[in-house]
Amino acid sequence: LDVSRFRKQFYRPDLIAKAINGEDIGSYAEGIDIDTLLSSGLPPRVEILTNSHSINAESEDIGVKVCDEGGGVDNLSFYIDGKTVAYMNNTKAYRHRKKQIDNCTILEQNLLIPSGTHIIGFGATDKKGIYSNTPTITITNTKKMERKPNLHLLTLTINDYQDDSLDLTFPNNDAKELSQKFQTIGKPVFEHIYTYALKDSQVTQKSIQAKVAQIAPKIGANDVFVLYVSGHGITNNRDGDYYFIPYDCPNDADITKRAINQDKFIEIIGNIQAPNSVLLLDTCESGSMASGDITSSIKRFGRNIGISIIAGASSKQNAIDGYKKHGIFTYTLLDAMGRKDLYYENEITVPDLIKHIKRYLPKLSKEKFGHKQEAISYQNGDTSFAIGGL
Repeated sequence: LDVSRFRKQFYRPDLIAKAINGEDIGSYAEGIDIDTLLSSGLPPRVEILTNSHSINAESEDIGVKVCDEGGGVDNLSFYIDGKTVAYMNNTKAYRHRKKQIDNCTILEQNLLIPSGTHIIGFGATDKKGIYSNTPTITITNTKKMERKPNLHLLTLTINDYQDDSLDLTFPNNDAKELSQKFQTIGKPVFEHIYTYALKDSQVTQKSIQAKVAQIAPKIGANDVFVLYVSGHGITNNRDGDYYFIPYDCPNDADITKRAINQDKFIEIIGNIQAPNSVLLLDTCESGSMASGDITSSIKRFGRNIGISIIAGASSKQNAIDGYKKHGIFTYTLLDAMGRKDLYYENEITVPDLIKHIKRYLPKLSKEKFGHKQEAISYQNGDTSFAIGGL
């Protein structure tokens, strides 16, 4: 098996940094050697049954086959240009199967296909998170867009946590101003701009799932989806995952049981069928929750859920102090969106935002707090789509 199949278990750049610094990382490897991982069987073998072809329609049915090779089957994902656009766990896949042939399940998924030529992929994991092969086909959609795309912005922000020791100052106001900014810069580019907001006690895993389920059917293949998240987020030293701390997660809780990591996030947003998506993450690390390398974990997070990310990670004190009544990352984000010199041919894209924030955030944080706060980015697939215009 190719080593990339084990990326959930072994892709840990944070451990390389620990080893270089002379730390003993042997304890992190306990129980995750390859022989142990494969002791119950191999990861699933998958196949796309639909051939590459052209269409002139908004969507297409994609047939796949998933064969259990002994390790079980879970996390079935369809991709368009590397972005997860349809996700189902094993239970949902079994309910929706078309046919069962011995250890193989035949499924069919209807995917919204944007205009143009796109790479359609499919994959799954076994029960331990080891990836299957990931076959691809090419589909060209010749159907012309009948309207400009819509923008859908969902903000998840928490000022007032159930545990008062986690309270923050600026997330809710930042979300409000970000929504207003998108309403302004979005008019030249988008047909409609839809904004949805959950804040404070509304930001629980159950409420987020319900809101996304409500939004997902409204989002077209050519639309743009932006998810803005602001609150506490940390890296779990043990598994290397990034965890967002929802409203009802106490400061001393076991985050692996109460917080939202990549596995839970992909269940929540994995059925947003818009390849043109980006996650904006203004995260603050709580001092009393054990935290590892936030940069590595956020990039790992983006890779494993298949979404582009622009993020800033600040200390609790810096988040409280803020900059001009904003979280400093969101301040630089809003600044970028208002800079006309960043608009190429009257449009601004995700790479334009990244370039400005990576240049401006370290400088601004050094002046304000006495140390640099680096921007974190992970780009997945084609990120050249416009998120605003003049």
